Amino acid sequence: ILSQYLLRTVRHGRLMMGSLAAALLGSVILLNTNNVSGASVSIILLGGSFAVIYPLVVERIEGRFPAHHPEFFQNIFTAGLAAGLLGPAFAGFFVATWDIQWVMVLPLIGIILVFLLVAIIWAESRLTAPPVASEVTD
Repeated sequence: ILSQYLLRTVRHGRLMMGSLAAALLGSVILLNTNNVSGASVSIILLGGSFAVIYPLVVERIEGRFPAHHPEFFQNIFTAGLAAGLLGPAFAGFFVATWDIQWVMVLPLIGIILVFLLVAIIWAESRLTAPPVASEVTD
């Protein structure tokens, strides 16, 4: 409910960066915590951040690729959901092989990859944007 309010009131670029930072912080806290309060705070941070990231990603995708059929992006998200469903099996493998603390490294890597992807998309949009009227000279 809070994420829907924030999507209407906060600039989407700032909201994306804030939610990525909150997800990164929640992941690091969960990686280093050894008590219930730390785990609770990090789970709230992670859940709240991921609730905001999905609608923002869908919004960015639909405007950037108008020539692609929406089913193409649905298949991409379906592959992501399938990978998410396989996550518990991989987590069990990591716990059996290493320590339970290393299970949180997987989402941390994913959050860093999403952050890098957003940075690349923003850089590309800045480089390919049409010049501002004050920059155009006759």
